Amino acid sequence: MKSLIQGQSIRFDIHHRGNNIESKWGQGLHMHKTMNNDRYNGAQIIVSLDDTIDIEFRKIRGRSKLIESNLKKEISNAFKKDEVKTERLLHDIFDTIIKYSSDLPLKEKVENIRNGAIRIANGFNLKTKVKDAVLKASNKYIRQYLSVFKDENNNEFFIIQDIDGNCIKIGDDIEILKK
Repeated sequence: MKSLIQGQSIRFDIHHRGNNIESKWGQGLHMHKTMNNDRYNGAQIIVSLDDTIDIEFRKIRGRSKLIESNLKKEISNAFKKDEVKTERLLHDIFDTIIKYSSDLPLKEKVENIRNGAIRIANGFNLKTKVKDAVLKASNKYIRQYLSVFKDENNNEFFIIQDIDGNCIKIGDDIEILKK
């Protein structure tokens, strides 16, 4: 799965949140993938992660059929490499986002956010936690939470949990993730 975040950023969300529709596993979890630093720079992909993986391409420039084929192969390989681990990761992401709307006391909510970041990082083979920080907060509410992890080559990867936006952003470029 780490191949999905090297030189790229991804955002996980549940599309129908906020529409008074109860979120259930298998309904509405999406991954938005943006190519940051390679020959497909700027390409955007939305991957529906419900029962079947459905891929929609946006902002593809150049030879789009070849690019789409290459990106489909990359995504498919990442998801099929260890299907059990991938399924666990997707459940962890879904559960973490769902917990954003819980009415837990602040201390428990922070613990849920931290634990969610660790589980998600493990799904991407990021092992060493460097730091945690609240990026945005107001009136005892956490709005955004940052966790920084390193991989086996000492490269930093960032996980931003956007509680207000009900999404999780992951990548190796903090400035792109903050947008």
